[in-house]
Amino acid sequence: LQPRVVDVGEVFSECQSLFGTLLGKGVHTECVLSGEPLNARIDASEFQHALVNLVSNANHAMPGGGRLLLEARPSSCEESAELGGGDYVVVEVSDSGVGMAPEDRERVFEPFFTTRAVGVGTGLGLSSVHGFVKQSGGHISCESEVGRGTTIRLYLPAHSAASSAAPAPASLG
Repeated sequence: LQPRVVDVGEVFSECQSLFGTLLGKGVHTECVLSGEPLNARIDASEFQHALVNLVSNANHAMPGGGRLLLEARPSSCEESAELGGGDYVVVEVSDSGVGMAPEDRERVFEPFFTTRAVGVGTGLGLSSVHGFVKQSGGHISCESEVGRGTTIRLYLPAHSAASSAAPAPASLG
């Protein structure tokens, strides 16, 4: 990773045009960005790849269309087993798709694990997102229920130095 302080909201907004090419017909997308600073010390290119992976997975979970909610907001968290206390930028990707059984949800971040048919996908998308988040000093969680959809949350440690925020790369290339 090549971390630097970036405005997560700016990267998030720039990726929205990419999402249109990934989503099937009938998928209605809503993007919600907080008006507050969303600075984190992360690798902006890897964050873009993480967002694309999450949106692609959500799309596959909604073969007949559905609702996709993308949200980024600041959050202060108490210390827990998963998170150190402090300020985070929370990025949430929620879909109204098929959801996952509890036994699948428990394995969702394992390398090569997939709920898709044999030969469809590699099972590395969420594993790579997990690796990026952990290497960035953050946490990732998954909530899912069969027939009700899935929500993936990325907790990225917030960075207060707004003046040192670097522009995000313009493309995934």
